[in-house]
Amino acid sequence: MGLPFKGSLFDVVVSVASIKHWLDAKRGMQEIRRVLKLDGEAFVGEVDRCAPDEEINWFADNSLILIFCCGIDFSKNCKMQNNLRSG
Repeated sequence: MGLPFKGSLFDVVVSVASIKHWLDAKRGMQEIRRVLKLDGEAFVGEVDRCAPDEEINWFADNSLILIFCCGIDFSKNCKMQNNLRSG
């Protein structure tokens, strides 16, 4: 399992509700680290599959908002930030 990107390429890596689909979670995290720039930031969020439906739905509706509340600055590379502010 390897991401098809050269190392130290990204300022930010975001993975939401996907770890359970990875063949090897440790290797996936190593790949995130590999493709991040030295001062890059990663956000990895996962839902507890035993959580009640209302909590899972809340997470799905608010996960992008949570990323911004955690202080990750997407201004360099993410067009979604402008879409969130205007919409």
